Amino acid sequence: MIFSAPRFVVVDDKEQHLQAITKTFQLLGSPCLGVRYDGTEELKKDLFRGVRCLFMDIHLIDGVASTDHRRHFANIAAILEDNISESGGPFILVVWTAHPDLEGQLRDYLDQHLDAQKPHARPLSVLGLAKEKFIDIDSGDVGNPEELRQAVQQTVVSNPQLAALFGWEAGVLSAAADTLASLLNLVPGDQRTSTAFPPALDTLLSRLVRETVGRSHVDANPRVAISMALAPILSDRILNQDVAAHMQDNWKKAVTRHADRSLEAASPSEAGEINRMLHLAAPSSETLRATDWGAVVSWPFAWRDDELKRLTGLTIKQMLCEEFRVRSEAINACKPVLIRVGAACDYAQNNRGPITFLFGVDIPENAERQKDSRAERIEKVRAELAELGADNKDGKLTGLAGDLAKAAATSDGRIKLTDAIWKSPVFLMPGATEVSRLHVHIRFPQTHLPEDCAQWNVTSRLREQLLMHLISVASNHVARPGIVQLPVE
Repeated sequence: MIFSAPRFVVVDDKEQHLQAITKTFQLLGSPCLGVRYDGTEELKKDLFRGVRCLFMDIHLIDGVASTDHRRHFANIAAILEDNISESGGPFILVVWTAHPDLEGQLRDYLDQHLDAQKPHARPLSVLGLAKEKFIDIDSGDVGNPEELRQAVQQTVVSNPQLAALFGWEAGVLSAAADTLASLLNLVPGDQRTSTAFPPALDTLLSRLVRETVGRSHVDANPRVAISMALAPILSDRILNQDVAAHMQDNWKKAVTRHADRSLEAASPSEAGEINRMLHLAAPSSETLRATDWGAVVSWPFAWRDDELKRLTGLTIKQMLCEEFRVRSEAINACKPVLIRVGAACDYAQNNRGPITFLFGVDIPENAERQKDSRAERIEKVRAELAELGADNKDGKLTGLAGDLAKAAATSDGRIKLTDAIWKSPVFLMPGATEVSRLHVHIRFPQTHLPEDCAQWNVTSRLREQLLMHLISVASNHVARPGIVQLPVE
């Protein structure tokens, strides 16, 4: 798809109303897609793939004469469930109605009846506008376009968080357009003709991708190559964009609790979902391959002692209990993985040779861990204190309390993992009910040929920020210097 998805979409059963509304938006310079609804044919889902403001007549069936409003509400719910794209992003629903009570009833109906398995179909807000204020209901003549623009803008701005996020998206699109314009401006003026422009642009793009990934590797994926060249420019334009004063004001209204000391920390599941969004690419939204930089691969071999020992020299219990320090009772809750690492230039240039993977384990946060001697000391002291009760004979209670405080201050109860194990933030993995972390052991790398791992199952991919953190920790661990010294008393 080479064209951007429409952001404004209007669904109406009356052709003259549809034309009037879309014409009004066009007079304002805002592209708007009109969709005629007759109830006999399915709507085209592709038309709704990027909608941000969806305008719908609240009476799409039987006309306004019907008093069975729940029937109209059910029809609107069905349209949302069947057509809103799972990856389309948030949208607001604006219904044409002169009756505010119907707007509220529809909002309540959607909250209660939209399919819980389709959260993407739920509008972030349901708002109402009276169609009669902007067009002639009988003739379909357009009223005052500026009045509609102000009404729509006021409707959206009434939710400052939505207004800020929608403004951010518009800014990203603007930055992308600026980046594209900067690229095209590199074509000399005398070559901007219908015959000379295509080969001149080809020359420019070819030079960029050749220097980005190397001459022999462009054919593997030219789109990724040009994206790697342009992404830093796009990111810089987004971060340093000149933002209008009213948009700055929207952001100040949208983000208000950052300095609030009463703002509670995220729960483990909330943190897990946010961290997953920040740092993991999921197969449902992106194309993932086992050979991709940062790919997290389900253990591709038999999960048996003999197979793990062949690859690492350790049995399953030795690896999980002695290296990752989980209790034997928690072994079955741990999921072994491989994570694709390696030099950025080798990946970008698709250099030949085996691919490096690091052995890791996805360990639930609530998995039983081994405790160190200080934790055992804490438990022993607590038991002795419980036996003594209020009896402080010979000051023993005071001494035990001091021992307890000292031990508790130096241990959380778990045995400290070796510096060779890198831990990710907590993640709530797709389909999981409990949060977990990826634990990656730097001392157990593996190399495999690309053709051997092409069909491995990829569960996710570490995004670049987290992947570079892992690679940096691994590099520092491997390159750490050591000295010889004698201990002293």
